[in-house]
Amino acid sequence: MSRFNRFMMRAPIGLYRLGLGGLLGKRFLLLEHTGRKTGLPRQTVLEIVEIGESMSPIVVSGYGERSDWYRNVMAHPEVTFTLGRKRAIASAIRLDHTEATAVFDQYRTEHAKAAKVIGKRIGVSLVDDLETAAEKLPLFRLVPEQR
Repeated sequence: MSRFNRFMMRAPIGLYRLGLGGLLGKRFLLLEHTGRKTGLPRQTVLEIVEIGESMSPIVVSGYGERSDWYRNVMAHPEVTFTLGRKRAIASAIRLDHTEATAVFDQYRTEHAKAAKVIGKRIGVSLVDDLETAAEKLPLFRLVPEQR
């Protein structure tokens, strides 16, 4: 990834640090996770693919299993996420193939234009080939701790 692309991908983190994450709307969240090698805190902003009334958002690794945050979460599934001004400690649970296919099907119905554009950008069709998308693009449900 070029320096410019990396900068652009990380720019929304600054909004969350300033308390302005809500400007990104309800389709993005800040995920705080632990580095698998260093044990240091890490952050990334992710698109929410689906969110239910239980406040358990589902996020996708658009770069598949080679994404750093994906590998970190697989090693340390205890995460914190911030959605707007709400912050929650959660467990990241990877969805199985059947669940992932159903989520992608719902996503393409609710966000047809975004599914087409994003699919072209990442090289996996979120419109025509949900089976491949579910295989190559890991989805995680972020389940908040019960208080």
